[in-house]
Amino acid sequence: MGIFVKLWEYFIMVIGSGMFANKFAKYCSIDDIVLLASGVSNSLEQSQLEFDREFAVVKQGILDNPGKLIVYFSTSSMYDPISKNSPYTKHKLNMEGYIKTHARKYLIFRVSQVIGRSNNTTLINFIINHIQNEIEFPVWSGSTRNLIDLDDVYRIIDYIIEYKLFVNQTINVANLHNIAVVDIVKYVEKQLGVKAKYHLVDKGVPFEKIDISDIMPILDRLSIKFDGNNYLTEAIKRLIDIG
Repeated sequence: MGIFVKLWEYFIMVIGSGMFANKFAKYCSIDDIVLLASGVSNSLEQSQLEFDREFAVVKQGILDNPGKLIVYFSTSSMYDPISKNSPYTKHKLNMEGYIKTHARKYLIFRVSQVIGRSNNTTLINFIINHIQNEIEFPVWSGSTRNLIDLDDVYRIIDYIIEYKLFVNQTINVANLHNIAVVDIVKYVEKQLGVKAKYHLVDKGVPFEKIDISDIMPILDRLSIKFDGNNYLTEAIKRLIDIG
């Protein structure tokens, strides 16, 4: 909530202090757009207090900014057969519904799992930390995930906002391909040059294919290519280099 407190006196344009709020900091000075980036980001969250906190921020952000474009970062968890009925996913869908009902103009982005430095335990950061610290961890053999670089998330969403596309719509921002979690571990191993200590567990089901047909023309214009191995290798390498 740090950026929310500091900016409230000025523009109130970016509400939040985490990975998305920092990446989209330029919107602090754009007066007709409100980015709600102070949401629950842990997909394992079950605390009603946390859900209520985000709802309060969303509600107040809409009430205090009538007529402005409300930008909300949702999740792709509803495309995960295991997570689609979780408290977190249900909460995010409730937030989407509230925004659609109460905001005059909005953009809702269902973002898949992001490759980016974060204080929260994202999948990639979890894997990196465990491998670097030689901590054993379980890997579900049947699980796949959809990963996208934070820089590409920013470029896609920034383009959509700049050109006023998809107003009052829900847009998937995700990779064209899903990848097995065990293969993600192997990519990180290769970049770190360290052997991971993990054990396979016979659990998990594949992530549903995410429809990104809406943003395909934008990917072409921005020269973003989800070319499997190369894309993930480069994205993970950049994250590790950032440290």
